[in-house]
Amino acid sequence: PFAYDGGEHEVLLNDWWHKSTYEQAAGLAAVPIVWVGEPQSLLINGRGRYNCSAMAPDAACNATHPECAAQVFAVVPGRTYRFRIASVTPPSPPSTSRSRCTRRR
Repeated sequence: PFAYDGGEHEVLLNDWWHKSTYEQAAGLAAVPIVWVGEPQSLLINGRGRYNCSAMAPDAACNATHPECAAQVFAVVPGRTYRFRIASVTPPSPPSTSRSRCTRRR
């Protein structure tokens, strides 16, 4: 419904748990149900920070790996962009907000 001259960005949100999918499914199928809780991280286009402190002591975690860097969207001041956001984050959706962008030098 509005014109945009800066292009489009696709944003895919998904969650990340320290427990495996199998452990989560077993808990959800148990009687009584064992709630999986909130995810430990939110990934944006498959990238995000992983809270290594919540892992088992013998688990490997490399928080400095380049794939752990935050997703960056290139924009030019004064242009209008379309952000297409899709969320695959069950069971509780994340909330989003936008703020004024500042120009990096």
